[in-house]
Amino acid sequence: MQRDPESKQIVSNRQKEKTSQNARGCDWEMYWSVRSVGKRGSGQVTGQLGITRDTHNYILAPNPFIYKVYQKATSQYKKAVDLTLGYRLAHQSYSAMRRVLDSSGLSIDRKTYYNLVRRKPLE
Repeated sequence: MQRDPESKQIVSNRQKEKTSQNARGCDWEMYWSVRSVGKRGSGQVTGQLGITRDTHNYILAPNPFIYKVYQKATSQYKKAVDLTLGYRLAHQSYSAMRRVLDSSGLSIDRKTYYNLVRRKPLE
């Protein structure tokens, strides 16, 4: 987001919330092809990813990790969730848990930490 230094108004047209709306008319296109390899009937297959059109009609996010779906796919996030879940079930505060995460070189935000028990069944 960019602001005008004098009027403090937003001058950039990139907004996180409108990404899916902007992508609806995008021309970018890809395909996935599966082919059998080896002897006939062997069941061995291989896949090939190809890009038909590689142009976008909107501005891409400079850092895709601002979206939760990409953060959750990283191994660092999964390790942090595994580490913090036990502490969260023991009703430890986020500030205490953050010190443990910092010593481990991991990070997780406050909202995610407090929502861990909402998404996992208690045993």
